[in-house]
Amino acid sequence: KMSTLTPTEMRAYVLAAREKKAQAAAAAAAIVDP
Repeated sequence: KMSTLTPTEMRAYVLAAREKKAQAAAAAAAIVDP
């Protein structure tokens, strides 16, 4: 069953994913170049 997201939920999901990706990139950068 597909769960339908409201525009607000979709926006929150996208923002959370983007934030998680940014944090991962920052962590990788910190490891590579302390």
